[in-house]
Amino acid sequence: MVDKAGAISFCAYGGAEECPDMWIRNNTVAGSVYGGFVMPGHACGEGNRRFSGNVAHSMKGTISGHGLIFQNVPSETQCVEWDGFMAYKCYYQGAFGYPSSK
Repeated sequence: MVDKAGAISFCAYGGAEECPDMWIRNNTVAGSVYGGFVMPGHACGEGNRRFSGNVAHSMKGTISGHGLIFQNVPSETQCVEWDGFMAYKCYYQGAFGYPSSK
């Protein structure tokens, strides 16, 4: 999915279960105004090799600038994680999460 304000938006609207055969690994993104990576998180302890080795830097917009934005995080657990990710020179947080609501 192409998002003008987000460098890589992957399974962010429907969740990781909607794209089980896709992998985002070993990418570097820079200069996005919203977020470097917009992707779902996974439950703590599960590990996640599908999304690893990614780096976001120099993210800056007028109202945003996050390295990683978690969306559609698992609601079955109270713990959500992301691993294998690095962010630097981000105007706001390196990682930011939008929790699912009930």
